[in-house]
Amino acid sequence: MARLSEDVLIKIIENCDGQTVFEGTRTASSALHALSVKYGPKIELTLKIDDHSHGRRISIQPRHSHNDASSFSTKRNKRFGCLLNPGGKELTELTLIEAEKELSEMPHFFIITELSLKLTRRDRREKDSDLNTEELCRFAMTHRRLFQIKDVCIEHGDLQDERQFLELEGIIKTFGLHGLNVDLKLNIGHCVKKFTQLYQQYHLHAKTLRLKLSSQAELDQILFFLISNADEYLSHNAAVFLKVHAEISVRDLFEKGNVFAKALSIRQHSNLHFLSLKAVEPELAEFVEIEKQFHRFKKSQSVGYSVDYSYGVNIRLAQAFNTSKISFDDKMGLDSGVLFECKITAQKPVLLRLIMLGVIDTIMGIQCCKLRAGESKTFTAKPRKRGDDEPEIGYCIPIALITFVELSDDSNIEEDWINLYSGVEMPETKIEECPFSIEAVEI
Repeated sequence: MARLSEDVLIKIIENCDGQTVFEGTRTASSALHALSVKYGPKIELTLKIDDHSHGRRISIQPRHSHNDASSFSTKRNKRFGCLLNPGGKELTELTLIEAEKELSEMPHFFIITELSLKLTRRDRREKDSDLNTEELCRFAMTHRRLFQIKDVCIEHGDLQDERQFLELEGIIKTFGLHGLNVDLKLNIGHCVKKFTQLYQQYHLHAKTLRLKLSSQAELDQILFFLISNADEYLSHNAAVFLKVHAEISVRDLFEKGNVFAKALSIRQHSNLHFLSLKAVEPELAEFVEIEKQFHRFKKSQSVGYSVDYSYGVNIRLAQAFNTSKISFDDKMGLDSGVLFECKITAQKPVLLRLIMLGVIDTIMGIQCCKLRAGESKTFTAKPRKRGDDEPEIGYCIPIALITFVELSDDSNIEEDWINLYSGVEMPETKIEECPFSIEAVEI
């Protein structure tokens, strides 16, 4: 490789996986090490701050579990070394000077892409040794190479406390100039407007929102905010949990959820995957039986939002695809209790999900695929390891459970929708009427 030009080496390193770079190019020579640092993949880290009464505990952890994570350490204990224990590294009660020293010495193979913390409680006394959020933000501004924050997780906060609101605002101002993915657990009672303004100003995208509200009016405000900005400010497959500390009858709460779900389906917003609405029920509330609702998208009639009531109102992005159950008995060439594989050949373009069940501990799990007309795919049932406390459950006859939907140029069906919750119980389709053929073979 030493004879190759730098441009060629850069292209090679850019297309290498992490393990090849960490165990290969970075240790080969000083020149390759420098190119690997600049152009190779990085190990993404989470900076986690736990707020305790005895002080703030700070730790650095790998964001993703790597098989080779045990071969990384931040200590330079070997040539070109950069090792990090998969359990992370704890930095307890750091002063700003100590934090600067620890973080400044992080090798360039590491970048911090996620920040996770609790906002500072109003009743907690700060210690001189604490690294406060304002200091952390200033430090991050001067170490932009290390701090490339894409995701912020606020594990707990009360925005009624002005101090906590300013702390959140400071974090977002520091790291959110180009938008952030956020996971927020906040009490926004009496300050919904301040929260939504901050959210919109910095173009945040929520993966998860857990919000406490103080009144029906605030619930209406936040539902209007979500319906107006669902695709712009919610990440794909977002989940929202709203809890209102005010009395709302079951029927009224369900009606609010039903109107919201209907509006989502009319606009065909699909980023919101799940919404939970909970409120304080009146003391003398009577049992109310509420029928499940399903609102279909106009352009994709087999997808929409379902609404049901179970310990609160639950709104889900859901599907109404076709289903078929096929028993591979002796008529199809299989005896009971055998390992088998099945081949599906599409007669029309189709998106499908398949579960195969066979002998004891044999389950393929869920597999999905998209097939063009005339295309085939073979699925194999694989033995599954049973847990120590899990009872033996067998299936006398090999079975395939299939969920499917026909595709066309104007069907507007996204591939991951095949895994959605079933919003409507669909009648089972006979195998002869399915847009595919299926055959099974013993293995």
